Amino acid sequence: MTQMGRPRAFDRDLAVDKAVLLFWRHGFDSTSLSQLKEELGISAASFYAAFGSKEGLFREAITRYVDSYGRATSPLWNSSISPSKALEQALTESARMQTDKAHPLGCLLVISTTTSAENEHLQTLLSKARRRIREGINACLLRARLEGEVSALVSIEILSEIFCVFLFGLTTQARDGASYESLKKAIDAMMALVRSG
Repeated sequence: MTQMGRPRAFDRDLAVDKAVLLFWRHGFDSTSLSQLKEELGISAASFYAAFGSKEGLFREAITRYVDSYGRATSPLWNSSISPSKALEQALTESARMQTDKAHPLGCLLVISTTTSAENEHLQTLLSKARRRIREGINACLLRARLEGEVSALVSIEILSEIFCVFLFGLTTQARDGASYESLKKAIDAMMALVRSG
């Protein structure tokens, strides 16, 4: 009787990392189960046992992205540097990350948006992740107001919205082939306007 070898161990962390890249490249709706199973190198039974569903894996992938690539915006919560420096670093690191060709371009939290009505709860998941960034920008700007880096005449609410539009707009620019250098020039101009106002 031929003795079968032991099945190869399943590396969950590696599987989630691979799923991050697939969802980042194709978005939730366009990433098929067959693509996921092939990329992860596991059977359907193993896939469902590990993640429950494509949605279950997507949720894990979003968490992994936020905890890794998404840390580009972490300066927003760094109170040891000036608020304007924190904003500049968050934008700069985001631009650097989004234009890095070692992985898909842009931001997963922006491009993986699901358009299917039946997956509206996943849109809420992504919106929540983006809202945390908005809150970080707003808190940074409020601190900038208190520290005299932003004029009392400037609306923090409007300025925060401008920064959010700028930050999330980096994704479109990166996906369209904008270089880090060109985005950095735009960031420098943006920060110069804030500091002068």
